[in-house]
Amino acid sequence: MKKNNTYDVGSGEKRSLLQTLRGRLFKKAIPMAMFAFFGASLVFTKIDVSAETGLPAGDLPEAPAPIETEFSDESFAAGEEKNSAFEPETLNAPVTTGRHYNCLSADEKVLYEAIGKAVSTKTYIPYALMGSKSAMNSRWVVYATGNFVQQYYGNNKTSFSYALSRAQEAIYYDHPNQVEYYMVAAYSYGYIPARNQSVLVFQAYSNDKMFASYDAQIDAKLNSIVAKIKSIGATSTWPAYNELRAYDYYCGSYGLTYDYDALKATGTQSYFHYAHTAYGSLVLGKAVCDGYSLGFELIMSRLGIPAMIVTGMGGSANNMGGHAWNIVNIDGNWYELDTTRDDKDKTKKADHTFFNKTTESYQKGISLGSVMGYHVRNVNQGYMGFKVPQAKGVHWTYPYISGTYISRYKHDPNVWALGITCPARMDVYQGSTFNIGVTFVPANTTTRTVVLTSSNPRVVATNGGMATAVGTGVANITVKSIDGGYKANCTVYVHIPIGAKFNSGNYTYKVTSASTVSFAGSGKVGTVEIPSTVALNGKIYSVTSIEPGAFKNNKHVLSVKGGKNITSIGSNAFSGCKKLSNVKISGAIRKIGSKAFYKCGKLSKIEFNAKKLNSIGKNAFKGINSSAKFKIKASKSKYNKVIKLVKKAGAKGSYKKG
Repeated sequence: MKKNNTYDVGSGEKRSLLQTLRGRLFKKAIPMAMFAFFGASLVFTKIDVSAETGLPAGDLPEAPAPIETEFSDESFAAGEEKNSAFEPETLNAPVTTGRHYNCLSADEKVLYEAIGKAVSTKTYIPYALMGSKSAMNSRWVVYATGNFVQQYYGNNKTSFSYALSRAQEAIYYDHPNQVEYYMVAAYSYGYIPARNQSVLVFQAYSNDKMFASYDAQIDAKLNSIVAKIKSIGATSTWPAYNELRAYDYYCGSYGLTYDYDALKATGTQSYFHYAHTAYGSLVLGKAVCDGYSLGFELIMSRLGIPAMIVTGMGGSANNMGGHAWNIVNIDGNWYELDTTRDDKDKTKKADHTFFNKTTESYQKGISLGSVMGYHVRNVNQGYMGFKVPQAKGVHWTYPYISGTYISRYKHDPNVWALGITCPARMDVYQGSTFNIGVTFVPANTTTRTVVLTSSNPRVVATNGGMATAVGTGVANITVKSIDGGYKANCTVYVHIPIGAKFNSGNYTYKVTSASTVSFAGSGKVGTVEIPSTVALNGKIYSVTSIEPGAFKNNKHVLSVKGGKNITSIGSNAFSGCKKLSNVKISGAIRKIGSKAFYKCGKLSKIEFNAKKLNSIGKNAFKGINSSAKFKIKASKSKYNKVIKLVKKAGAKGSYKKG
């Protein structure tokens, strides 16, 4: 293939540029660093044609890393009058953003906007003036107050380079019909102490006339391609069918050719090459992966189908390299597709191996016969693919769309899921079978099947969409919808059922309701301290009563105290406790059961809150110490009524108002 010299930066021009950078612009030009920028630092992912897959791995090179430059006060003063980029209006230059911009972090958006300002105001070194000192002096772009790299990355230059690379990808992918967003790139960055501002210097790798020409040709060719696609049937009200018709044409009879020659180029031409642009794919019909993806993104846009570009690593297990592909949004769900992989140059007939898949299936690998083809979204690298939406669509697959689409579309009653939610927490009883209350978005979703997975099957066992509480404790339940593969999480706390008993510390409790327990006894404890609450499996129960017969004939109990929430004392609760001598219960007791303290011969001191006491059972105090002292907390009118109830229940002794 004949080289396109528009993008070719010759060795003489490189030397001229290096000489210029030693001028008054920089306090420290760092000649060797600049050599590294145009030479060794142009790191490319491995480019190799895999015998296993028949397609290259590494057809998406990493962007050239910018060079850090020290700007002096003197160099600032020399360029200030000529540099309109220091003016506030340049900082506010309008920048049109898109879907990829919305995926970036706040600091990556700053860099995206800086690129946009440089391109929209033409504040970059023209291709024809590469190496011109005056051109560099007048084209600094201020993009942030303070030292941006230190402020956002702790002077981590690698992270800054990655962020700038992601911003460069995002802004071009948001403007695929404007090649200048690819051909204008930052090659130097720095900080100006005199102004407390961060600056970028941009370089154009083609001239402005070519930018305008290429952009116009892209639009013209795009119009003819879309017209052709519509003429072969892409006029349905069904977006998925239009997508498939466009895919078949683009990867088939259109005749797009994979540009192996572009990958053999060296130097900056390998990166700033038309094969990486929509001009290459649409106008010249020769491109590599990102060129393929950009062209298809534009076609989808013209057909009214949202599309984005994903960048990461692709290939087989033994041959991975930088790669780009697309995601499209059909009926609210994203789908992954790879026009590069499904384009068959020789047959001019599209394959559909990588058409409308999920992100999960792409990352796990798709069978290519004896090997697996992978698409991996690399986290925290210069590729921005890990920031774009995950593809979870499972409806509009090739077999489904390519079937009897008209009847299916017209008569298909399904409303597809776009997401699910569920309660963050559920409380259930052991032995119960239950389902998680899942809410589908939209509310009228028709396919509502979910599958549950438990983190602790010994507590919660799952079977499809149902769960069974088999043991007490906590389990995290993952809910996954069959429709779309959406996930939500619920923490399930399993409690013992009403009527069941459990031990905590030295005491036994019995569950009386969803939030209360009764105090049901103790072991060999002399001083019984009734707590106000008790916890079991993360749930707090209020201790509101003393269970009937809880301490009957207990030979160890000497005293009882506490019980802030106690409202009733059951029948025979302490009967026969021959060593019990002192009872002090602080709760507002409403009822004392029959024989509650029957035959407690040593019980001589009793103190309780009787403000709400209405009932004392027969013989509740019969057989206690005849000299027992009662301290009763009650209102004046209530006090005398309570004494009558106590005496009627068999008590003898003295009484005092508490």
